[in-house]
Amino acid sequence: MKGLVKKLLTAVAGFSLVVTPTINAFAVQPTQKLLSLGASLQGAQITQTRTLLGATDVPEANTIYVDGPTVNRYLGDGSTANTIVYSSALIEPQSAGHGVQVQIVTPHNITLVTPITYQNAAITSGAKDISIKIATVAPVTGEGALAGVYALLEKSGTKINKQSIKVAEKEIKIVERVKEDKKLSDIQVNQIIADIKKEITIKVTNNITIDANQAKIIIHAILEKYQIDPNLVDLTELVQFSIDFSKTDAAKNKNTVDQLVQSVDKAIWNESKRAELQHYMKIWGEAMGQNYKEHSPDNPANYYGLAIPNEVLDKIAINDQKVTAEWSTQGITPNVYNIVAAYMETKDQSEMNVHLYLFAIYNGEPVVLHTQQNQGTDTGWVYFKPTENVELRNNFAEIVKGTTADHLTLPDKWNDQKSVELSNYMQIWGNAMGQRYAGYSPENTGNYYGLAIPTEILDKIAVNDQKVAAEWSTTGNKPGVYNIVGTYMELKDSDAMDIHLYLFALYNGEPVVLHTQQNQGTDTGWVYFKPTENVDLRNAFTRIVNGEPGSNLPVPNITQDAKWNASKQEKLRTFMKNWEQGMGQSYTEYTPDNPGDFHGAPIPSYPIEHFAWGDKLINAQWSTDGSAVGVYNIVACYKQNAVDEESTMFPHLYLFALVGDEPMVFHSQQNQGGMPGDGFYFKPTENVDLANGFKQIVNE
Repeated sequence: MKGLVKKLLTAVAGFSLVVTPTINAFAVQPTQKLLSLGASLQGAQITQTRTLLGATDVPEANTIYVDGPTVNRYLGDGSTANTIVYSSALIEPQSAGHGVQVQIVTPHNITLVTPITYQNAAITSGAKDISIKIATVAPVTGEGALAGVYALLEKSGTKINKQSIKVAEKEIKIVERVKEDKKLSDIQVNQIIADIKKEITIKVTNNITIDANQAKIIIHAILEKYQIDPNLVDLTELVQFSIDFSKTDAAKNKNTVDQLVQSVDKAIWNESKRAELQHYMKIWGEAMGQNYKEHSPDNPANYYGLAIPNEVLDKIAINDQKVTAEWSTQGITPNVYNIVAAYMETKDQSEMNVHLYLFAIYNGEPVVLHTQQNQGTDTGWVYFKPTENVELRNNFAEIVKGTTADHLTLPDKWNDQKSVELSNYMQIWGNAMGQRYAGYSPENTGNYYGLAIPTEILDKIAVNDQKVAAEWSTTGNKPGVYNIVGTYMELKDSDAMDIHLYLFALYNGEPVVLHTQQNQGTDTGWVYFKPTENVDLRNAFTRIVNGEPGSNLPVPNITQDAKWNASKQEKLRTFMKNWEQGMGQSYTEYTPDNPGDFHGAPIPSYPIEHFAWGDKLINAQWSTDGSAVGVYNIVACYKQNAVDEESTMFPHLYLFALVGDEPMVFHSQQNQGGMPGDGFYFKPTENVDLANGFKQIVNE
C-alpha cells in the first residue's frame, strides 16, 4: 500500500510538471501540437483518446507512444515492459501571455491532484505559454501521460532538469497533505504557493539569497494577506520548499513571475469568489423560499439518477444544442463552458421539480444554467437554459467581477406570482370560513368605513397599540418598514359593523398578517391592527412567501349547517317552471343520477369537475346539502332544451351553487374548447330574477 501511494504521488507529481523543467528554462517551446499516447491503448481506445484530447488532427509524425520503460526513464519509478500505460497527453503552444494552463479531460480517472496543482508545479519546472490536456480511457495513476509530456518536450528541444522535478514533486506533496488534513482548500494552498514563488523569484533575480529567515518573512506576509492561520500549514515544510525553489532555474528567471501572473492570477474564478457565491446562494435561496446545497466532483449528489456535477458534464445541452463543458477551478478554458459551481435544491425528488443550477464561464462571460429535467431523454442529454432569474444572473456576474455578496442586491421576497398565489388562497380560505374576500391595491382601491384601502390607511397603521412605519411594496425588501404586499377586505353589507380587514406584510423579511375590524375613527387617527390569531392564515402566508402555491395549502376545517335540502330542491323546480315560461324557453334538470349531455360532455359531472370562473379553475362538487367547506357546492343543474338552431348551438347551462353562505347562479354557453379539455368556463348570471329567486329559496 505504501508503495502504491508513493507511485501515485510520483505520477501526479511528475504529471504536474506537465511543462517540464529545463536547463534554459524558457528558451525552447513546442511550435505545434504534440501528442503522447499510452502504449497499451488498442484500436478504438486510441480513437477515443484522440477524440477526448481534441487531437484527431495530430499527425503520426508528432505522436509518440509511451510504454513502461519510457515512464521509468523519466520518473525512475520501476515501471517495466509489463506496465500498463493508458494515460495520454496533448501539448499545444499558445501565444505570449497565455500562461500555463492544464485541463484534465477525464477527471474521474485521474483524481489525486487538481489542474491548478499541475499548473503550479509546471511553472516550477520552467514552463511557458503552453496548454496541456490529459486524458485516459481507464482509471490509472497518470505516469504515462507525465512521461509522455517529458518525452514530447525533449523531442522539441527541452532538457529535463532533475532538481526542478524534485522541487515540483515536493510542492505537490505539500498541497496533497494539506488537502488530506482538510485544513485548506486546493485553491487556497495553491494560491499561497504561487505567491511564495513570485516573491522568491523577485528576490532571487535581485541577487537576494533566500535563507530560512527570508523564507519565514515571505510566508508569514502571504498568510497574513489571505488571513490564514499559520497553524493550518506546516511552516517548516514551506520554508524548506522555499529554499529549494530558490535554487531552481525558474526562480532565477524573471519570466517566472509573468507566468505565475498569467497562469494563476489571471484566473477568472478562484476560492474567494466561490466563498462569495456560497454566501449569496444561502441568502438568495432563503429569499426564494428555497434551500440549496453546493456540489462538486469531490462532493457529488444524485439528481434524478445522475451524479452531479460528474455525470452531467458531458451531457449538457443549452437551448437544445449540445455543448462542450468541463469542471473548472479557474474558468479560463476557451470555447468551453467552464462549470465553476453546481447548486441543487434540497427537496424531495419525488416532487419532480427540483431546481439545478450550474454556474459557468464561457469565453470570459458568466452564465447561469438552469434545469428541472427529471427524466432521461432519447439523446441522453440534460437540457439547460440560461436562467430567467434576473437577480441570480446579474449577481453571479458581479461575483465574477469581484463584488462581495454583502454588496449585492437581494432577490425580492415578494413578486407578482406570489400575489396570484395569495389571491387563490384567500378565495379558498374565505370559502372555508364562510366568507368572501376581495383584494385591493393602490391601483384598485376599496372603501373600509370611509377610508380608501390600502392608500389612506398606510400612514395610520398601529400594531399592538404602537404606531409603525408602513408602505405599499411589490418586493417586500425594505428593512425597518412594514412592507404591505396584499390587502384583503371581507365582502359584506356596508352597514355591517364587523367587516374583517387583513394586511399581508413583510417586516425585515418576516411574514406578518395584520388584522382589524375597527369600524370608526379614533382620537389618534390611527387604525389599530394586531397580528392575526388565525393559525391557518398565518402559516399559509408564510408558506406562500417561501414559494409554495396557494392551491396546495391546507384550509381551515370548519363545519357549517346544511343550507340545502329536498324541500328547497322542489321549490327550485317550481320556480324554474315559472321562470322559463316567462323567458319563453324550456329547461331540463340534470343530476348525477339523471345525467345529460352538453356538446358531448356529460352533465353535471364534467362542468363540475372542470369548473372555471374568470381565469381560474375552481374546486367544485355536487352537493345535496350545500355544507361542504372550501368548495363550490353545486346543488342543481339546468340545461336549455333545443327547439331551434340557436338553442341547439348555444344552449344555456345553469349551475346553482352555494359558495360559503352566498347563493350564486353560474351561467355558460360554451360550445367548444375545454370539452373534453381542462376548463369549462362560467360567469355569475346577469339575470337578476333568476339570481334573486335562487337566493330567496336558499334563505327561506
